[in-house]
Amino acid sequence: MTFLNRLVSYGCTKSEALRRKILTPPFPKIIPVNNLDTLGSEWGQKTYISSPDLNGSSLLSGGVGEDISFDLEFVAKYGATVILVDPVPRASRHFEGVLQSLGTARQKPYSTYGPQQDYDSYDLTKISAAQLKFVPLALFDSEGELEIYPPVNPAHVNYSALDIQDKMSRRRAPLVVKKTTIPKLVTELGITNLRIVKLDIEGSQLETLAQMFIEKLFPQQILVEVDELYFPTWRGRSRAIKCFRLLKRHGYICVSRHQYDFTYVLKSKITGV
Repeated sequence: MTFLNRLVSYGCTKSEALRRKILTPPFPKIIPVNNLDTLGSEWGQKTYISSPDLNGSSLLSGGVGEDISFDLEFVAKYGATVILVDPVPRASRHFEGVLQSLGTARQKPYSTYGPQQDYDSYDLTKISAAQLKFVPLALFDSEGELEIYPPVNPAHVNYSALDIQDKMSRRRAPLVVKKTTIPKLVTELGITNLRIVKLDIEGSQLETLAQMFIEKLFPQQILVEVDELYFPTWRGRSRAIKCFRLLKRHGYICVSRHQYDFTYVLKSKITGV
């Protein structure tokens, strides 16, 4: 099935499918590697390379919303610590609910109807409060204040500094939040064993990654969702290409893609590549 026909089969009109085909950039080449693993719900799943040095490591997870299934499964599997970073109040309230539910077993499967999970969908039997840290800030390339715009669907929590979903949402008042950088958080929190950075930050990944690299911080793995590709524009296409090139220029190779989620690893950490 061609890319165009596949989009039509997903429910796009032919004109919308053609527009998406034109505006979708070339994806990075996938380099096959061993030990790929996937954790999390259908909505929150992420793919990474499993290795022994993840035991007791730290994961920095930007843009968590109301589905932290990947993060919690990662913490439980590796005895890890996760720093959850999200400026939206609903994300903070979801985290507080998780804290209150620690020690409880999963009572039902993950929801497949949207990016929100009930607390009893998480297995919290092997996780302690000391392994979880929530930071109510936005990730970007500097400190200060940042305006973020609400999603078109008010049931969702994915606010965007670039308003990637719809320029018309600017008619609604933005949420003014505080922003920070990944290196600043690493320094302030005293993180010494950061192995994975996961970014689902609604289009702000380019600035966030660029600043991280400027400050010479190179985690072994970067799991990045290029969110603007869900809402195709020429600007989004250009920014996606810049993001792919930025990662390649700093020694990262792409080892997995699921929709617009990309898994990158430092080439120097992979033998035989």
